Amino acid sequence: MRKFSYLFILSLILGDVFLFTESSDLRIFGILILYVFFVKTLKLKSNVTFALSFILLIFAYIQFLFSNPVVFITPGAPNAEKTAVWTFLFMVIGIIQKWRE
Repeated sequence: MRKFSYLFILSLILGDVFLFTESSDLRIFGILILYVFFVKTLKLKSNVTFALSFILLIFAYIQFLFSNPVVFITPGAPNAEKTAVWTFLFMVIGIIQKWRE
C-alpha cells in the first residue's frame, strides 16, 4: 500500500506538471492534503518525504537543462518551475514532519 501511495502521489504531481498549462491552487492543495492524509494513515516518515523532494529536485534540474530559454521569457510557468514549486512544498512538509517526530 505504501509503494502505491508513493507512485500515486508522484503520478499526480507529474500529471500536474505536464498536463496542465496553468497552475491551480485547488489542485496543488488537493494533492498536498492527500499526501498529508497518506502520511497520517500510513505513518510515513520524513525521510520518505525528503526522498520524494530530492527526486523532484533532480527532475526539475533535468527539465531546466533541456528546456528552451525562450520559455522563461513568455508568461506562464514552464515545467521546470512547476516541478521546483512541488520540490519546495514537499521540503516544507518534510521539515514539519521531522520537527514533529
